[in-house]
Amino acid sequence: MSQLEELGFVLKHVGINCGSEDEACSVAERFEQIFGFGKKVGNSSVFAGT
Repeated sequence: MSQLEELGFVLKHVGINCGSEDEACSVAERFEQIFGFGKKVGNSSVFAGT
């Protein structure tokens, strides 16, 4: 357990604004590679994770 978890801190959401959909897909794909999150392309956003 990390120190942040011991203190009760939990990261729920991080938003990264990109200049284009292609850039957003690239960032989401990087999160997919690093953390194993699945990429999801929505109508107005691109997500990595749940």
